[in-house]
Amino acid sequence: MLTRFRRFAPYVVPLFFGGCLFVVAVAAHSVRPELRVLVLTMLSGVTVSIIGAAAFLAARVAGMSSRRAMHVALTPIIFTAGTLSVFMLVEHTFTRYIIAVIALGLLCAHFASVLAMRGEIARYGHEELGHLSFVLQVIASFFGFAFAFGVSAFTTLPQAVVAVATGISVMLFVRERLWSEGVSSEQTFAIAIAFGVLGTEFFFALSFLPTTWAVNAAVALIFLVSGLHATMKILKGVTLLRRQFAFTFILILLVLGTARWT
Repeated sequence: MLTRFRRFAPYVVPLFFGGCLFVVAVAAHSVRPELRVLVLTMLSGVTVSIIGAAAFLAARVAGMSSRRAMHVALTPIIFTAGTLSVFMLVEHTFTRYIIAVIALGLLCAHFASVLAMRGEIARYGHEELGHLSFVLQVIASFFGFAFAFGVSAFTTLPQAVVAVATGISVMLFVRERLWSEGVSSEQTFAIAIAFGVLGTEFFFALSFLPTTWAVNAAVALIFLVSGLHATMKILKGVTLLRRQFAFTFILILLVLGTARWT
């Protein structure tokens, strides 16, 4: 049974997710507006739960402890949730195809990498998996930011609720990155809380910009990744360079300067 799981999971799980994306796309247009949020939430919950369970099992099959397997499984959970959220938001069919292809490819790579870590002849180690997880988490963060700034197209949730949810998502992302870098639990908790608060505040600030949700999400992601990168350097005792701040500032100006202002 487990042998079949190791062999087919990298292909079956992404294909299952692709089917779920198709169902979500259909439901977003065919379900009555008053039931749309409930139906999409239920579909997303079931999809994330199944993929999360498969990711946890894959990590356990690879010989990881239950605690580490939970951390490893959290990455595809976050990525799946982020992909589903932005998939509902996007209206163009071609863009949805691009998102689906990227999502399925990255999920396949994640499961293949985890299952290839088993035994003495493992082809991948924790460092390689950490790099791939970071890519998935960054993309998932962009998707999450995009949905937060564009969720008003689906429902009339209070902005305060969306801001708090955004802050919690930022906190979770930062916590996972610090944990993967081996930062102590006390520092991880304090830094993650600080980033969560800043994420909530930045959401309120960026929501006033007359730009699209994609532009706001890109700016928020630049702030998040740059801030986390600077924090890691400080924790390691590395001096921050002015050119790093200058690069972040120029990148944000480039995004805002080339954006379509509404």
